[in-house]
Amino acid sequence: MFTFLERKKIDFYGFNLSCLQKSNGKGYIATIRQCINSGDCGVKLIEPAKDADKSEWDAYRTATSLAYPQTINKTFYLDLNNNFDVIIARELFETNIPVYSSFSKGIEDCRLIDEKSLLCVCLSSNPNWKSEMCYAEFEENKIKRLQQLYIEEEQYSKNEKNWLFLKKQDDNHIICLYHYNPLKVISVNIHTGKSKVIKEYTIKDKKLTSHGGACVYLDKINKYLVTIRNVSYGKFFGNQFLLLNDLFELEGISEVFNFPNCEGLYQMCMSLIINKNDKNQEVVHAFVGVDNRTCFIYEGLLDDILTNCRHVTIA
Repeated sequence: MFTFLERKKIDFYGFNLSCLQKSNGKGYIATIRQCINSGDCGVKLIEPAKDADKSEWDAYRTATSLAYPQTINKTFYLDLNNNFDVIIARELFETNIPVYSSFSKGIEDCRLIDEKSLLCVCLSSNPNWKSEMCYAEFEENKIKRLQQLYIEEEQYSKNEKNWLFLKKQDDNHIICLYHYNPLKVISVNIHTGKSKVIKEYTIKDKKLTSHGGACVYLDKINKYLVTIRNVSYGKFFGNQFLLLNDLFELEGISEVFNFPNCEGLYQMCMSLIINKNDKNQEVVHAFVGVDNRTCFIYEGLLDDILTNCRHVTIA
């Protein structure tokens, strides 16, 4: 079994951190989430009957606008040095983007694609009080464009909201890991938001109750290393690693594991970065949000993780 060691705690308040090495190789960029409770979460408004008169509906809409949003999401863009210390932090603001009443406001759970774009979840981007995946382009501290994403015929349905970026397909499309039981890979048009399944299969003798975490491409072996978190009815059951080949076919799954000192706590690994230690061994740095409060960096040997990924059969 592989072992993770705690490297350090991120010295900035927040959780669910996504991190990328800068294109010039000098340090890292990251996004991190903060939440502000803006109201009484016990508020429950009962919708009037469909045949209720206009005054009753007007009163309901007024009460709804006052009671919500109950959570304000703030996303900060971080500049990190090579030791993952925070050098600069600035809030990302949504500019000229329509905002609708919903349970929460602002983008959340961002996953960086590159230094100018990211994937995120948002509820206030539509008038239907539904969470949806979005593609965002940003510059400095401003989000310039927010594009809602949807699978054909599935918009606002109960679908996986943690789409995991795998690679850029071309100038107009990205490829994402969308679902795990069955496993689905999708092609996403970043201009229209329209997405379609391009690969789908099941895993023999295994049923993953999983949500996407993080992904890193391993150039030396041409494979994707993915972390997932196992969740059922809101309860967390540990993490696993998946190993996918260049055709997005699953080749291996690790044992279920918890990050150090996190057992019993909710764990959300949002980024994996490969570096070398002082012994010239490749190590995996895992950026993990713990209990939706803080973020820690853990490190483990890549070879140990790969050895622990047992072969599986897909159908």
